[in-house]
Amino acid sequence: MFDTESGASNLTDDELLDYAKAYLDVNCAHCHRTEGKAASNPFKFEYWRDGIDQMGICARGITFHKGPSPYVIVPGDADNSVLHYRINVDNGNMMPELGRHVVHKEGVALIRDWINSIDAGSWNCVE
Repeated sequence: MFDTESGASNLTDDELLDYAKAYLDVNCAHCHRTEGKAASNPFKFEYWRDGIDQMGICARGITFHKGPSPYVIVPGDADNSVLHYRINVDNGNMMPELGRHVVHKEGVALIRDWINSIDAGSWNCVE
């Protein structure tokens, strides 16, 4: 399916979105949902949500300001997306905060490929 080297290159765009939504639901939606600990953030990761407009694209996180940019997801640019940064570190900035001791390289590759597949021309992240 995907690995740390080639990522999810063998998936269609629809499959990539489906897998990314499933990964984020399992690993993040326990807090990043309407009733969760991070409910005040402008992004939600429940799988059942239609589309990707509430998943943090061009949204600024309200409690974390140490990432590569202020945006949770920068379309087409995982390296400047706070989401990719936080699932890819193993220090005090990591997500999820609890229940994780190592970086899940395959999950990071999946989310990286999904973010990089998002058409930047459809969104307007403004500094």
